[in-house]
Amino acid sequence: MKKLVMVLPILALVFASIEISGDARVRPRVDVKDWGVYVNEDENSKTTDLYFLYRARLDLKADIGNGWFFNTKLGTNAPAYWTGKFGDGDTPHETSLSSSGRGSISFMELYYGYKGETAGVWGGVIPLAGHAGLDLHFYPEKVVDIPWLIYNNNATTGFAGYHKIFKRNLNWFVSIDNNVVNLEENTTSSDIPKNNDAVSIGIDYAYTYFGIDITSFLVKSFGSKDEASPITYGEHYSFPKFAGFSLGGTWAWTQNTVEKIKTVDDFNGADSLYYNSEPYEGNIFRFKLSKNIGPGSFLLWYDISNISWTGSSKSSNDDSFTLEQSGDFDYTYLWAHYKYVLHKSDFGEISIKPTVRIDTKNSANDDYSRTKFEITTEIKFK
Repeated sequence: MKKLVMVLPILALVFASIEISGDARVRPRVDVKDWGVYVNEDENSKTTDLYFLYRARLDLKADIGNGWFFNTKLGTNAPAYWTGKFGDGDTPHETSLSSSGRGSISFMELYYGYKGETAGVWGGVIPLAGHAGLDLHFYPEKVVDIPWLIYNNNATTGFAGYHKIFKRNLNWFVSIDNNVVNLEENTTSSDIPKNNDAVSIGIDYAYTYFGIDITSFLVKSFGSKDEASPITYGEHYSFPKFAGFSLGGTWAWTQNTVEKIKTVDDFNGADSLYYNSEPYEGNIFRFKLSKNIGPGSFLLWYDISNISWTGSSKSSNDDSFTLEQSGDFDYTYLWAHYKYVLHKSDFGEISIKPTVRIDTKNSANDDYSRTKFEITTEIKFK
């Protein structure tokens, strides 16, 4: 017994620098999709679906002293971390009921590095919090409905860090977007194609101007000559409170001038090389407000975006082929929720959050909208 009493304090010291936390959600949702008048005749123009989503995440943080650390997040590598829907997923056997479906676990984040008073650096699968600028830069064909969170799970592979300048941190990241074979040598010819890995670099810096907190950001992508390499610039704003409301917003602008060349098999019945020009320019504006109301908190934001695809495509076999994304596309997005905390303690909280999300996409040949009514129930623990 005495030995056990002596060992327990030692174990406490060993694990004192490791923090374990996480969250879990169950979300019923009514999902209404409307393709309008431009839908193909053999498709439904409108669908409505009720389903239940579920997910769980586990965070582990280790501090080994003097600023050195290791962090990881375990979850399901699916859209927005969601493990799946009730009655869906990988089943144990082909004869199993759909209710036996389960999801897999992945390293959603896995990185280590150093954080000091004036500088820091880390690498691996790094967190990169989503915002309207990243949505616009990396997913211009989707733009709204938080695509960076949904399709990248707020993380990327690469490196990040900061350096203190004038008492504020200049934050930076390098994202390895795509890894390719850099040199391809053909023994029967002198042709040696050179391919560059697709890489994106981003920086941001925060400052205060006339009582308004502003964060300016810049993201630039680089790749091979036939890969899109957009540049995006924008700013986040946080305004002084008005009538108890916290007000904020984001604007961003993006442009890509790179032309792509693709090889397509069996295009119009024969192999062919076609020239595919996809320059585009776009912007997004986000207006956001929040306020504590009664026993909970209210949040609303609204996005307005426009993407102009100025390219066209033509094949060596058929000059009439046109680029699917050509033309102007207008997007809007509304998010509104009320979060009510049912229980809160030093060890976590349980909350319920009714939410409505509405996004639209309009162009000369497209008329689409999606409305999601959902109730998110969540437990957080630490």
